[in-house]
Amino acid sequence: MRIKENNRDVDVEVYGIYWAEYQGKLQRFHFVIPYQGYEGLNAVPEVECEVTDAAISSQFRIVKNSRGNDLIIHETLLEDNLLDELIEHDPEAMKEFQRRLSKTIE
Repeated sequence: MRIKENNRDVDVEVYGIYWAEYQGKLQRFHFVIPYQGYEGLNAVPEVECEVTDAAISSQFRIVKNSRGNDLIIHETLLEDNLLDELIEHDPEAMKEFQRRLSKTIE
């Protein structure tokens, strides 16, 4: 899946999807790396982007988050608390994520 944020010129890959309250209603959020060199994941609400490619690859899994809600997440994020570390913008976690992604492409 790919999205383009309203204030950006290029679309980016989505690595996770979840639902949360935003602006008074339940909305879909997308975990993305907004640009090369960004050291974590950014959550973009559906009202602030356009889906440019809705296809979700077979590398995504449906899991429950800590609150018991559904989360659709790229399988490389499921081990070792990597998702939490990327949300916290840990540069070492980003290096590990990039390494894991490169292995899935090989």
